[in-house]
Amino acid sequence: MTTFIAAVVSVEELPECEAFVVGFSEQADGDGHTLQLQITLQDDPSQGYLNYYCLISDDQATFYGGITGCKLSPGQLELALAQDACGELNVQDGYMINFELGPDEFFRLKVGLQRILDRGPSKLLVS
Repeated sequence: MTTFIAAVVSVEELPECEAFVVGFSEQADGDGHTLQLQITLQDDPSQGYLNYYCLISDDQATFYGGITGCKLSPGQLELALAQDACGELNVQDGYMINFELGPDEFFRLKVGLQRILDRGPSKLLVS
């Protein structure tokens, strides 16, 4: 697994980009490991897989869908990925991201992740 400590965790709607994003960055300036999970603000089933969430790695590699498991606990997110997603994103098995958040920020992260996973090819729950 690709493991890093996120100095920045963001959960936000970006109307100018028509996207909802959950992002993790190892450093405040965006250097180091990063991972973004994104969905479009408008759910449009006619778009096929483009309507799914996408994962964007620190080298800007992008994969639609691909999460096979999501385990969230205070201070840590573990994302298991399908093999084709791992190959495209150049990671092994998935991500383990450590972070420090207060209770309100953690709740916002959990709700944001579930919102994103609800737009995947198979419905996953944040556990």
